[in-house]
Amino acid sequence: MTPQGTVLLAGGGATLPETVRAFIRFAGGLDARIGILAHTQSDIREAGERSASCFEQRGAPNVLATDSMQIETLVRHIHEASGVWIPGGDQNRWMRLLGRSSAFRQAMQGVLRRGGAVGGTSAGASLMGRWMPTGELNADGTVQRGAFSLAAGLNLLPNTIVD
Repeated sequence: MTPQGTVLLAGGGATLPETVRAFIRFAGGLDARIGILAHTQSDIREAGERSASCFEQRGAPNVLATDSMQIETLVRHIHEASGVWIPGGDQNRWMRLLGRSSAFRQAMQGVLRRGGAVGGTSAGASLMGRWMPTGELNADGTVQRGAFSLAAGLNLLPNTIVD
């Protein structure tokens, strides 16, 4: 796949207003249809509403955050979007919920083929490569020092690992 669109990667923590404005511009400007997929979070609805609000405060009027778990609904949502944003959280959770569907992965790649934008922060950014870091955990739940385990990502940026 040769991307025609833009992949925007943001670090963890608060998403800067400049990042949101840049994403809106890459997704088509104020007419962009932006989809929020907050499935990285345990409370998808709340996280999606927070992200949508952030985009709306920066002037994007066509933002839809869905908490649907139905792949067909999500694929339709992505096909209608000129930009898809994935906030931080747990990339492993996101891939368990959504990433195993080839139709879903193809829909995400389709956003770029159409010249749109796909982006995310922290875990949302980690999903973009062919491979993503999983963060092996110790028995106490902390990340294992020196570990570098990988799982399949969305492959929106082939030959890339984002951590």
